[in-house]
Amino acid sequence: MCTITPLARLALPTDRHAPRHARAFVRQARCVSHAKGTVDAAELLVSELVTNAVRHGKPPVSIQVDCREERGLRVGVSDASHRDPVSRLVGSGDEGGRGLAIVAQLSDSWGVEHDEHGKLIWFCVGGDPPSHT
Repeated sequence: MCTITPLARLALPTDRHAPRHARAFVRQARCVSHAKGTVDAAELLVSELVTNAVRHGKPPVSIQVDCREERGLRVGVSDASHRDPVSRLVGSGDEGGRGLAIVAQLSDSWGVEHDEHGKLIWFCVGGDPPSHT
């Protein structure tokens, strides 16, 4: 855990403005010491996850931002649904359905955690690449 930037959480509205609020929160809550170059990717990825939570999850929806120092920035989006997110095959003309593929492609790692309140979908960006010795 980072000694500079504490874990930050925010409850989000469950409307079309939620992704905008989430992007602003990531920009404000990120660690300026350990997550310098990660904010653009984190904002894109959190937009995808928040959009999915609002469309397919259950309220309440919230976001958390956590600096893991050399392992990068960890961002999580939670909602009250216990259903796992589902990747789907999309055609070139489809307007949606690419969110999880984007998260998988642009993040260093991502996953889903469940508890009695629902699920948390998280991703990490900006970690140091593994050393090859």
